[in-house]
Amino acid sequence: MERETHYENVLIIGAGPAGLAAGIELSLAGIDCCILERAALPKCKICGGLLTPKAKELYEYLLDDAVDISCLESIIINYQGKRICKYPSKGYHIVNRSEFDYALIERFTGNGGRIVEECPVTYISRRQKHVVTKKGIFHYQKLILANGGVVIASDQAQRPLNKQNRYIGLSCITRKDTCKSAAIDSIEVSFDTILVGYSWRFPINNSQTNIGFATAYKSSAELKKYINSIESEFCHNGEKLYGLYLPIYLNKSLATLRNQVERDVYYAGEAGGYIDTLTGEGLFFALYTGICAGKLLSKEITQEEYLHYIKHIERIIKSSSFTRNLLWGRAKLLPAIIKISKFTKRLDSHITNNLFLNYRYNYYTAFLSPFICFLGIPLPFDCQKKLMRLILKSRGVKNVQTKEQAKTISGI
Repeated sequence: MERETHYENVLIIGAGPAGLAAGIELSLAGIDCCILERAALPKCKICGGLLTPKAKELYEYLLDDAVDISCLESIIINYQGKRICKYPSKGYHIVNRSEFDYALIERFTGNGGRIVEECPVTYISRRQKHVVTKKGIFHYQKLILANGGVVIASDQAQRPLNKQNRYIGLSCITRKDTCKSAAIDSIEVSFDTILVGYSWRFPINNSQTNIGFATAYKSSAELKKYINSIESEFCHNGEKLYGLYLPIYLNKSLATLRNQVERDVYYAGEAGGYIDTLTGEGLFFALYTGICAGKLLSKEITQEEYLHYIKHIERIIKSSSFTRNLLWGRAKLLPAIIKISKFTKRLDSHITNNLFLNYRYNYYTAFLSPFICFLGIPLPFDCQKKLMRLILKSRGVKNVQTKEQAKTISGI
């Protein structure tokens, strides 16, 4: 039986935040594009929907406050089962991911974009520029790869161990009645001695809590033991802990990106490895790289500008990987820093506000934080400002009516 053939100007694989952000930019510019999604919509979202201020700015840019969000009031740090500090931080927000993704879909399709559901991709021919699916062959002029994945947590422990995959992150959702120790309006970050790394939990709504961990492990048996301990705490009657696997690895190099751009292939979100490899934050990178790809293909920015913005993202990711390797690769370093932080809440909040909530500097510069914080030295640079120039310079200034508002959005 001959497969149906389709011809698309821009083809996007994956109807997640990255693919939809790119699609919205393209559809607003009047460019015909189609998204292929392997699942039926709306999808069940496992990730927690934690928004940092930098991600919230992009959410507002794309959706104009179309979805309600709530604010977390504080951050709690635990070490070996004991609370060592708690400080206020109103920078973290929670959004219902199903509602958020649905709003992105509505914005995309409302502008004339098309989504083909239940259409898993089986083969991509970059030379002949076509994609093979169960619903036919899709030929394209430009291709954006923005696909992610869901795994069973215990199955992840069966992977062969090598240097590339000894770091792992999983984000899972559980019933709040199994998380009675979780704070109602706070995000809790815990460090223990079972594995090198940390775990977190925060409320999503009145009935659900997001839990997760990011860690380095020496053997599959060690990882499986840790996952089993989590399942025994949060799951009942033999339930499996389903989670979103966080691909904690370096993204494609700039040289590779340039090579792919010349072949009319673009990466967005986790497909390109765009994720903070220390904190596991992915939503900001998904939206930002999706917007970048959309603006490039709609000719709002040039190829060199696109690579310039992606280079800043790449620098952040590389610096986060360096910091992760430094902290997790030395057994005594991380506990020492945690114990010191018990007496330096000012430094904790300084790093949180300038690095985790907003990338005003990258992780390399974070090592100078004690001097910047305690000496009161003003930041001579602002990486976040450079990143947000992409938004401010385009027609996306729809949210910016005055210079004061522009400063607010750029994080100045």
